[in-house]
Formats: sequence, structure tokens, C-alpha cells
Amino acid sequence: MDDRVWWFANKIQDVFKIGAYDSPTLLEDFISDDKTSEVINSFLRANGKNRLFVHGPVSERASISGRVLTIHNTLPENVVLEGHILLYFFRLCTSTRLDTETIPTSVFSGVVKESAVESFTTYLSDVITPILKSTTDWGNCTNDQVTQLLASIEKCVSSLTETSSMSGVKVVLEPAPVNEDPISRRLESATPQYIAECERLIISWASTIESFLMEAFEESRVHLLESTTGPMVEIQRWKRRRHLLQSIIEQLKAKESKAVITTLIANKTKHVKKWRSIDVSLTDALNEAKDKHKYLESMKRHLEPLCDETKISEVIKTCLPQLIMGVKQWESASRHYSKSGFLGVLLNRVTNQLVSLCRMVLLTNPEYNSEAIWGSETSPPDKTELDSVVASLTECLALHKCYKDCLKTLREMLGTRAINTSKRANSSITRSEIETESRDSNLLDKKRDRRRTNSQISLFMNNTLGIAMTDEISIAGALDRLIERSKQLIDVINVMHHLDMLSKAVADIGICGVSPHLTKEHLNCQESGESFGTINDNVLLEEGEECQASANAKMDAPKVEVEDVDDTANVVNYCLSNENTSINTVDLFSFSQDTVEPDLHVSVFIKNVLKQLYALFKESCSSLDVVLSIDNKNKDVFVNTYARFNNILSRFELVLCCYIKSVVHGEMPIRSGLEVISKFSGWRSSKFVIKQALLEAQMDLFTAYEDELENIKAMYEDNKDSPPRSPNAPAVASAIIWIRQLVFKIEEPMKAFRENKVLMNNKDSVCTIKLYNKLASTFCKFEHLWVTSWSNKVDAVKSALKATLLVKDNNRNLHVNMDPKLLELLQEIKWMIRLKISVPDTAKDLIKQETRIKTYTQKLEQNVKDMKSVVQSIPAPVKPVLSYQLHNLQGIIQPGLVTLTWANVNIDGFLHRMTNATNDLKTTHDIVQNILATQVETHLSEIPTVAFFEGREECLSCEAFVEVHSKYVNNQYKNLSYLIKQVQAGLYNCVMSAINAANKSGFMKKTPDDELVALVLFEYHSRIKKYFYDILKVSINRLAKSLVDKAVFTSEIELCVPKIVLSPPLKRMQEAIDDVLEVILSVIDRSKWLAEEDIISLHKSIDNDNDIQDDIAFIKSVAFKVNVVEEMNIFNWFEKYWRHDLHAEYRKFFETNIDMPPYVKKVEEFHREEDKIRKIASVISVGVTRVNTSPVKYSISAMIRTWKYKYASQLHVTAKRDLECLVEDRETIRKRLTISIENLSSLSETLDLLSDLSDLENTIDDKYLPVETTYQQLTDFQVQLPRQEVQLVKHLRDEWALLMNLADSVRQTLMIEQKLQYEQELTKQVQSFTVEVIQFRTSFEAQGPGVSNISPHEAMDRLKKYWATFEEYSNTRKTLQAVQKMYGIPLTSYPDLTKTGSELALLQTLYDLYQKYIDFDINFKATLWQDVNLDATTERVNNLYTEYNNLDAGIKAWNASATLLQNIEVYLELLPVLVMLNSHQIRSRHWIQVMQVTSSNFQLESSQMRLCHLLDCDLLQYQPEIREIVNCASKEQELEIKLRGIEEEWSEQLLHFSPFKNRGLMTLNTKQTLGVLELLEDSQASLASMLTSKHIGPLRDEAAIWAAKLLSISEVIEQWLAVQRHWKHLEAVFSLPAT
Repeated sequence: MDDRVWWFANKIQDVFKIGAYDSPTLLEDFISDDKTSEVINSFLRANGKNRLFVHGPVSERASISGRVLTIHNTLPENVVLEGHILLYFFRLCTSTRLDTETIPTSVFSGVVKESAVESFTTYLSDVITPILKSTTDWGNCTNDQVTQLLASIEKCVSSLTETSSMSGVKVVLEPAPVNEDPISRRLESATPQYIAECERLIISWASTIESFLMEAFEESRVHLLESTTGPMVEIQRWKRRRHLLQSIIEQLKAKESKAVITTLIANKTKHVKKWRSIDVSLTDALNEAKDKHKYLESMKRHLEPLCDETKISEVIKTCLPQLIMGVKQWESASRHYSKSGFLGVLLNRVTNQLVSLCRMVLLTNPEYNSEAIWGSETSPPDKTELDSVVASLTECLALHKCYKDCLKTLREMLGTRAINTSKRANSSITRSEIETESRDSNLLDKKRDRRRTNSQISLFMNNTLGIAMTDEISIAGALDRLIERSKQLIDVINVMHHLDMLSKAVADIGICGVSPHLTKEHLNCQESGESFGTINDNVLLEEGEECQASANAKMDAPKVEVEDVDDTANVVNYCLSNENTSINTVDLFSFSQDTVEPDLHVSVFIKNVLKQLYALFKESCSSLDVVLSIDNKNKDVFVNTYARFNNILSRFELVLCCYIKSVVHGEMPIRSGLEVISKFSGWRSSKFVIKQALLEAQMDLFTAYEDELENIKAMYEDNKDSPPRSPNAPAVASAIIWIRQLVFKIEEPMKAFRENKVLMNNKDSVCTIKLYNKLASTFCKFEHLWVTSWSNKVDAVKSALKATLLVKDNNRNLHVNMDPKLLELLQEIKWMIRLKISVPDTAKDLIKQETRIKTYTQKLEQNVKDMKSVVQSIPAPVKPVLSYQLHNLQGIIQPGLVTLTWANVNIDGFLHRMTNATNDLKTTHDIVQNILATQVETHLSEIPTVAFFEGREECLSCEAFVEVHSKYVNNQYKNLSYLIKQVQAGLYNCVMSAINAANKSGFMKKTPDDELVALVLFEYHSRIKKYFYDILKVSINRLAKSLVDKAVFTSEIELCVPKIVLSPPLKRMQEAIDDVLEVILSVIDRSKWLAEEDIISLHKSIDNDNDIQDDIAFIKSVAFKVNVVEEMNIFNWFEKYWRHDLHAEYRKFFETNIDMPPYVKKVEEFHREEDKIRKIASVISVGVTRVNTSPVKYSISAMIRTWKYKYASQLHVTAKRDLECLVEDRETIRKRLTISIENLSSLSETLDLLSDLSDLENTIDDKYLPVETTYQQLTDFQVQLPRQEVQLVKHLRDEWALLMNLADSVRQTLMIEQKLQYEQELTKQVQSFTVEVIQFRTSFEAQGPGVSNISPHEAMDRLKKYWATFEEYSNTRKTLQAVQKMYGIPLTSYPDLTKTGSELALLQTLYDLYQKYIDFDINFKATLWQDVNLDATTERVNNLYTEYNNLDAGIKAWNASATLLQNIEVYLELLPVLVMLNSHQIRSRHWIQVMQVTSSNFQLESSQMRLCHLLDCDLLQYQPEIREIVNCASKEQELEIKLRGIEEEWSEQLLHFSPFKNRGLMTLNTKQTLGVLELLEDSQASLASMLTSKHIGPLRDEAAIWAAKLLSISEVIEQWLAVQRHWKHLEAVFSLPAT
């Protein structure tokens, strides 16, 4: 949920006052509700709703309420305003979306109130006025017209507000009895009852009027000195009072009221006198209200600018002078208002308004944050903002001064003056003082209340309250208190600014040589009883001492004056006695070791104090509103804070004094002490504590200055013979610098001390001054002696110029012969000149040669250095060739060692010869060195870089590998041979060049050329041989390294169905590697620069080198170590594409899947496999070979792509069909839009089409998106699509946009261009259609389906005919009205057509039901009896009956309705009979009985018997007989069931036999057989009962047969059992052998 919604939430919370008496989650639940979010979002979105309403009950404060809020986009119907709130929002422009920044200025809100006037006033002030003020485009209106309009609206709002406020204000008197008949009223007035009633009314009126007058007086008394009441409120108050008094007078002037008063006066009742006094008081009060209201209205034009947001400068310049001038004009005519005290009241209100203006200016200044003038919690205040605060406060001070001057001028004009408010003013006017009570316990507030009690607030003779012009406090006291508070705030800001500057000044106090840290002794200076001047006894009081009463009176002062020592002490004492005040980090109220961190930097301490002061004001007075509070609950907050602030400053200065005294003392350096004093001298304090401490510290330093002079004197005495040396300065200059430093040490402090006249005039300072003067003169003499001594040694040092230029040491090393004393003398001369000391002429001449001497010295040193460098760099092989040049160089430098001195003038020639000889030698050396570097060393350094194998990044085939590297070995061999030849030629050139250079110089060579060349070549041959061996070793090693985890061959993985193989094989690769190794080793035998023994030696070295042999062994087996099986197995995963029968799988998939999703899934699967094969690296490095997988990848990709296209073709077919449908529909719409409109019918169709297009615009994504998605999927699957189809899909949206543009064009044509044409045609057709409708109505009434005496079938035919005609007319009406609505023409009504349609609809309803009945009747009668479903039929008939009962009462009056009801009721009676006959108990015999009863005949075959046969029998007439037949059938069925049970039971009955002795199963089981006999008896009894039933007729014969059968069975079994029993008894007899 974004911030925009919470903006609405805040508005709702403010208006509905959602708080503690509501559910905690009321607002959150309401805002988070889905409906609320939907409505608000529809209001916020672009082209959304432009209004919003929130409705709910008001808050009930008495109990917890369960309010429910509702939100709507439209105004709810029958909205309740009583006890409810209706909040509305609306916006003017809905074309753009509202965001967090624009919503406050674009959305306007207000509340609809129960009063129409209040609601309209709110609407004008809160909605219309902001809209007009924010409007920038006023068309042709001028600025004056716009201003006049806005002023008129504001005036209207003011008038409405005033009317609304006055409408409910009225004093209602009890109404008098009304009697319209004058005769009866006259007779009645003489009756005692009427007189008593009049007396009661008079008493009631008098009581009401007295109560009102007393309330008005009490209101004036209460609001007399109200600090929040402005002049405009006073005007409204007197206006309201005048209105109320006039309402009372108007009620008394009524005819009935006059009759009551007349009756009492006529009868001279006792209440007449009281009433007359009341009447006089009422008249006086009304006159007073009129006069004062008139006076205030005349002053209103001067008072209104004060109430507006006027700048203070304008108030000072214009408003106040005009106001005072207006008062003077009134007072020059009459002194009533000033003498009555009302002018004082008005000026009091003006004062209140000025206070409000000052507060407004101070609190709303955009240059600073009035809620946090002391900065935030984490950052200090901005100095610029505090300066702005001071500037605003200064403006308020100027306003106060101007206002006081105006009051003084006004009093002078009136002849009065302000008197001391502590005394009672003598006045000739009778007055009574009003005592005010204050419950504030603060001492300052009590004193201010006492002042107000003693002020001249008077109750004058006419019972009117007022303020005397002499009462300064009552008139301007509020502004005085505000200005007093402003001065205190300015003082606070200035002090904090000085603290900040002081903290920066002492930040680097440590460089003065003093400790910058405060100790516990500094912070606990109060306990130590340190004394700081004369104020110690007044400031440092014991903690716990009670505050004196005078301290309370002084706490309101903006600052503590220095002269008021006693009050200052009391203030500090009061602050120190407060045990709850403390400062974080540095507790200025209690500097204990538990609360203060030791060794705190004094700058940090000052900053901490500053932070604490800021924290002090942030904690209690962070807001400027709290600081300026003078009459509310926060009025004492700043007073107490300011007292604490002054106390903190007092203690802070004590700490600084302690610190200054501790760091500035006699033992510290004087200069440092003076610097410390200068850093603290910038602190501006209202007391002299720090100034006195600084003075005492300076006196201590002066005392220490005397000791310092003594020390300097002793130092001089100790070091005057050997002054200390200064860095980089000679001895004489050091001595002079040292003595001048001593002069500076004694002179600088004296400059500071001289400014202190008191110190200089002190008698104790005379000795110190004399010592200073003595030392100063001594130091000057010392400097003069050193300068004289130095001047005398200049001539002695000048003789050093006669020495030779060069000299050799014991090791025969050459050096420049320059005396260091001469250079030192030159430096001393420069120092003397720099120290502004006069030097002798000899020294001046010598300093002029300084450049020449130093230049020769530098050149000689450089030549000597160059010569040594050249000689030492000559190579040893060519050194003998250059020996004559070296000897010549020694001869040239010989004069510099013997004859040439620094005073000679031919030094330049010597330098020239020496330089040329050195350059010649250097040139020859450079030639030799250049040849060695360019022709020998260059080629020799390139030999190690030669290698017979070079690793290549590209991979080659086996043949190319051997060919390329063999060619490379041959090229490198040629390159090596060339380099060796170049080295030999370079050495020869080097030797010959050195010899030629010597010959050109005239020197003879010592050694023949060939010998020199041979010597040089022998030295370089061993190096070449070593380089060649290293080349072979490096080449073999490179070949081995190139085969380690690096591919050098190219191979391919190919698909040879059904296998995947590698080409070429690894064996061929190893053969190629062996061939390259053999080529490298064969270079040894081909080297022509090697001797035979060198070749044999190289072979042996290679065979004995283990590293080389290891590399060769690795090279000869590297190819066989390659394993490519894993890479080849990657492709076996795709073997299904050449091993499986994919055609059969496709046929099976095509037969089992019809929908598109399976095809999409299948194509996606193929696409993933295609991506999978594509992601397999095309090149894989395996050992020495780089395997190319592209052939097998291409083969497998082709197989996958083929099957992917085969499945994707089905998707393509479906998408293409849908695309064609969309294009066809679009073209159809386009064709319909382009068809010319010939009549209103086609016009209506076009309008309907345009409307359908508007609706279709919202659902077009549902049609286009599936097609676009399918084609996008095909594109993502990389399926080849026809370009035409892709373009169609791509431009679907564009074509739709063009179609919508065409629709807009058609709409524009119809609505504007052809409007007149169609309006004329519309008028003609409307007139014609009206006539046709009337004719149609006439025909309907005469021949319609509603005509009586026609059959239902004919009525239904007519209904169809007239309904078809009505639909034609209805369509025509719809067309005409649609066109009228489109062109804004009032719709033509057709009441006859509407009435006919209503009647046709009713008839249609009836005959639809009738048709249902006919369809039901036909179908029901045609149904076979065996297929009938009577339950469903009963339900259908009941539904028909229900539908009939739901018909309109007018329909039931028609004949067809009665006939329909009769037929339905027949079915309702007939269906129960059919249900009885449909019972399964009915047999054919029963149907024969039915035919006999109904005297009818029908077929009983199931395929022939239909319901129409039964309905033709008139079953309802024979309903009793049929019911009897059905009952008989039911009884017969019961008997038949019993008979069938007996038959089934005895058809399966068995007899069980038992074994008898050893004879087997011979006898019946007696037990079971007895059970059979019992069952047999039961069955016989049942048959006997059935045979006696009267319904046994059809079953009588069958039952008799079964009765006979059971009887026979019973007899047989009984005889059997009897025989068996006898046999068992006789069996033993017959079984004896004897028998």
C-alpha cells in the first residue's frame, strides 16, 4: 500500500476523529479492504473516477463504538447526515495518474454538513477557493479582474460564515398568548386570570433578560484580558451581542408582547417598576452594543491588515500609524471610548493580534525549522538558520518599539501617561478592582499575577468593563512579555555563537606550550575556594542555600547585569540549589570525578558545554513555539531553562578562570602565556570574571618575565665566547643569529606588556624595565664585536687563490685543488649581506668572483670525473690499441698539476684542451663500444633466443604438423648460422675500427690486425658453443611441454552408423611427433661451424643429460596416453534417433493426442534436446588432440530438427486457422464500417457496431493473445514460419489500432459531418412512425388476441402475428431513439406502442403457458401406458398450476385463462386415478373390469395401449368403481404373494434320513420330520384362510390344489412315522436267529 492511500487515511482519521473510542484496527481494516482499495485506485488512476465519498457515523466519546465506514464513487442515495459525516474528495483533471507529489494539490476535499449554509460555506472555502487560486489560465481576464473575483468569493464566504454563526444564536422569550379577536381580548384583559398570566410572563421575561445581561457582563469580565482574543473577534462579539439584544427587542415589540405590557401598566401591578428598570437596562445595553459595534466597524479597515498575513515592516510602516491616526480622529471628536476604558480594551486586542503576528512570523519563517531551531538530535543547528531567527526576532523588537511609540503618542494626545503598575492610580471615576487568582506555584508567575491584580481594570458606572489608558501592563503587557522572551533568546544565540568561536580559538592552544586538558582541579574549583577578583563572594555560594525572594523577581530578566551583583548571586545560588540539573559529559552543576572525564581538552570542554546548552534547549525548548509561550502551560519552560543557562555560563566561566590560572603562571614561557591570554581575550562576558583572571595572569607573567631576563642574561654569559651554531650557517652568522634571537626573546613580551599601562606604571616594574634596557644594549655591542672580528680575516683567506688547479693523492688519483675556507668565506659574506650587515670592499670584490671560482671548480670536477669514467670503461681486448691516446691525455693535464693557479687567466684554454683529449678518447671508446653493442653483442644475444621448436596455438593435422615443424627447424637453423657469421664479422670490425682511430690520431699500432682478430674470436667461440647446446635442450623441452595437456593435432568424431569413431587414430599422431623430434636432433650433424670433435662432444652431452632423456622418453609415448572414450560416449545418449522407430512413435502419438498442449510439450522436448546437443562443445581438447565434434553434432541436430518440425507442424496448422479467423473477423468489421449508410436502420446498425467495438476493445487480448503466444512459441522453438503469417501476427495489434481509428473516424463523420442530414431524415421518419403506431394500436384493440369470443388457438395465432409486428415497430423505435440520443435530440415517446407491448407481453405470458399445456397434453396423450412417468407428470402439472397462479390478475380475467385453469384442474383430479391404475397390482383382468365399468373398449397390448384411450373413458366419472377395482387388486396380490410363498417353500422341501444301527440310512430323522409336520400345518392353515377370503376368486382353484397336495403329504408322513415307530419296536424280534 503506497503513500497515496495513506494520504486518504490521514484525511479520514482527521475528519472522523478516529481515536481511543474506536477499534484499534478500524482505519487499517477499512483502508486494506478490497472494495476500498478498488474504489481508491479507480480514483487515482488515469481516466478514472473524479469523485470519492466516505460516509460514517460520528464518534461517540462516552463508550467504545463499533463504527462502520463506507466508501463510494458516487453519492449514495438517501444519505443520512444527522449524526453522520459525509467526507468527499474530487479532482478536476482525470487524464493523468495521481502520484505522491501531485495528490495534495490536485485533490480537493470537504465535509457535507447537516446545515445547507454550512455545507455551502465549506464547499466555497475548502474547494472552490483553492481551485481558483491554483488556476493559472484565466483566458482574457486581467489580473485586477481575477483579484476582484477572488476577493468577492472570500467576502461571500465571510458573509456566509457570519450568517451561519448568527443563525442559531437567539434569546427566546416565553411566547405570549395569542387572541386575534380584539373584543374578546379586551374583555379578557380585565380578568384576574389573564393579569396573573401576564405577571408570570413579565417575571419570566425579566428573569431571561437579567440572565442574558449578567451572562454578557460575565463574558466581558472573563474575556477582558484574554490573551488569545484579537480585534476581529471583539468585533464579532459586539456584533453578536447587538444581534441578540435586537432579537429581544423585536420579540418585545410584537403585538402580543405589547398587549401583556400594556395590561400590566394599565392595572398598575407591582412588577411594572421592575420591568421599567429592566427595559432601561436593556435599552442601555443595546445602545452600548450599537455604539461600540459602530466604533469597531469604523476601525475595521485599520484592523483587518493586522489580521491578515502582513509583513512586520508593512505593519510598522503603514498599519500601526493608520490605526493610531484613526483612533486620534475618533478621540478628537469624543473622549468617551478612552475614558470608559473601551479604547484600552481595543488596544489590548491589538496587542494580542501583534503577538499573534510576531508568533506567526517567527514560527512560519521558511528560512529555518521552527520545530527544531536547535538542530536535530544528531546534528547541531545551522548558523545560517540561527542568524535568520535573530533577524526575525529583531523585526519583532522593531515592531515592539514602534507600537510603544505609537501608544506614547496616543497618550500624549489624550493627556495621560503610563503610571507605575505597582501603585494604585488615582482616578476620579468610581471603579472596583477585579482580583484574579492564580494557581501557578511558580514565583515569577505569582509576581506577574500580582502586577495584573494591581492594574487598572475597572468596572465603570454603566456596568461596562474597560481598561484605562494609563494601564501599561494590561494594554501592552502580552507584547512586552513576548519581546522580553525574544531578547532572552537573542542573548542565548549570541552566547552560543561566542562559545563556538572560543572553542575554535583554543583548539590549537597546545602549540603555546601549555596543557590543553582540563583536570579535576579545574572542574572542582568551587570547592577549592579559588578567588577571581571581587565577585568571588557574590558568585560562589554554598550548595543548599535557599533562594531569596528577590531572585524570583529577577529570573524573568533577559540577562543579569554586571552591576546587580546581589541579584546575580541569588540567581546563581538558586540554580546551584537545583539538584536535578546536570550536564552530560561535563556536568557544570556538580563537577565530581564520577561525572567528568579527566584530561579533557579545553576546546572539547567548550564544545561539550556548547552541546550541553544545545541539548538543554533541545530537551525542553526544541520548538520555537515553546520558547515563545508566555500564557499557556509551557510559559515557565523557557524561564527555567534560561535560568539554568545563566547558571551554566557562570560555572563555565569559573572553570575557564581556574584553567587560565593553572596554565598561565610564572613558570611557563612568557610568549606562550601571552598567546594563551590573547586566545581567551575574545570571550564576551556579562561579568568581569575572565577579564580579571586574564589581568592577574598577565601580572604573573610579567613577574616571571623578570626571571626570564635573568635567565637570558645567564645564558648570554655562558655562551658569549662560543655561541651555538645554526644549521647551514657559518660561525659568525650563527653568533649574530643567536644574539638576535636573545633580543627577540626579551623584546616580544615587552611589546605586549607595554600596552598594559597599569603594569608599566607599577613601581615594582622599574627594576625589570632597567634590566631589559641593560640587556638590549649589551646584545647590540656583542653583535658589533663579531662583525668587526670577521671583517679582519677576509684578507687572510683571499690568499688561497694562488694554489694550483689540480693535485694527486698518494694513490695517484686526480682531484681539484680548491681550499674549503675560501668557499666558507664566500658563504659568510652572503650571510652577512642577508643579515643586512655592512661588509668590507675586499669581501665585496671576492663575492663578485664567486661565480667564476665556482664555475671553474665545477668544470674541472666534471672533466676529471669524465676522464676517469672513460678510462675505466675501455674493454680489455682493445685496451692495448688505445694506449697512445691514454698517454696523450696524461700529458695534457700536467700543467694543471704544476703551473696553473686559480688566479691565472688562461684556465679556459687548459679546460678546452683537457676536454678535447677526453672527448677524443671517449669518441674512440664509443666507436668500439658501439660496434661491440650493435654488431657483436646484439647478434650474440639473439643466439639464445633461437629455438628449433615453437609451440603453436592452432592445431594441425598429422601431416601438417610434421611439415610445419620441419620447415621451422630449417628456418631456425639458417637463422642461427647467420647470427654466428654476423658475430664473427662484428668482432673483426671492432678491432679494425679501434686501430683506424689510433692511426688517425697519429699513433702507431702495436699488434697486426689478424692477431688481434684471432684473439677476440677465440674468446667468443666457447660462448657460441654453449648457446647452441642450450638451444637444443630448450627445443626438446619445449616440444615436451607443448604436448603436456595441450592439443596439437586436429581430429573429428564422426557418426558411422551404428558406431561413433575418431579420425585420425592416435597411432598416426604418435608417429608425427617422433618425426618432429628426429628433425630437431639432426641439426647437430648439419652444423658447419662446429668441428668434428665438437659434434661428438654434443652428442655425448645429450646422452648424458637426464633432463633431455626424460623429455625424449615422454615425447615418444605421449599420444598413446590420450583417452577420448568419455567424449565419444556423450553422443550415445542420442542413439535413439538412429536406433528406434520414431515413425511408429509419431503415428501412435498422433492417434492418441488431439489437443495442442501435448504437441507443445513434445516440441519443447525436442527443442531442449536440440539445445542440449548445441551446448556440447564443438571442440574438445583431449591430450595432444583437439577433437572436432561438429560432424556428429550436425548429424544428430538434423535428425532432432526433422522430428521437431514434424510435431510443430500441427501447432502451426491450428495457429494458422485461428489467425485466419481473426483476420477474417477484422476484415468483416472493416467492411461493415466502410459500407455507406443509406437509412436510419443502417445508421443504427453502424452505431451498434461501434458500441460492440468499444466492448470488444476490453476483450481483444483474450482473442489475440493465444495466437500471438502460439506463434511466439513456434519462433522460440526456431520453427520456420511463412513470412506472410509472421507479418500478420506482428501487425495484429497495429491493424486493430487502425480499425479503431477507422471506427473513430466513422463516429466523427456520423456525429458531426452528417448530423444535419440525419436529423432531417430522423424528423420525417419519427412523424411517419408515430402515425403507424397509432394505426397499429387501433388494429390491436379491434382484432388483437385480447378480443373476446375467440378460441385459444386463434388467439395464439393472432398473438404471433401481432407480436412479430410489435417487434418490427419496437426495433424501429429503438433505432429512432438511438439516433435521437446520439444527436442529443429529446427522445420521442410512443405510449401506444409501449402499452401495446405491455399487453402483448402479458398475453405472451398467458399463451406461452397455454402452449406449454397444449404441448404437455398432446405428448401425454400420445404416451404408451407402459412408458408413462406419472411422478414427473404430476410435478409438471403442479408447475403449470403454480405458473398460472403467478400470473397477473389482469390475465386471469381473460377467457383463455379460465379455459386453461379448467384443463389444468382436470389433470390435477385425473392424475391420482391414473396413479392408482398405474400400480403394479393391476392385471389384465382388472383392466377388463375397468372396461366393463366404463363401458369402453381398448387394446391391452403394451405397444397399443396409450393414455389417450384411458382419457377417453372419462375415468373421473367412475372414480369410486375404479378405486374399488384397485383395492381388490391389492388384496388379490397379497393372497397371490402368500400362495407363491407356500409354493416356493414346498417345492424345495427335503426329508432327512438317519442311520439305524449298522444298517445305514434307513429311518426318517424324527426331529426334522416333526419340524416339517409343523410347517405343513402352518401352510394348511394359511391355505384354509385364503380359501375363505372373498378376493380368492382368481386363485381359488390353484389354492385348492395346493391344499389337497399338502393334505396328502401330511397323511403320508404321519403313516410313515407310525410304521417306522412300530418297525423299530419289532425289528429286534425279527433280527433274532431263532425267529
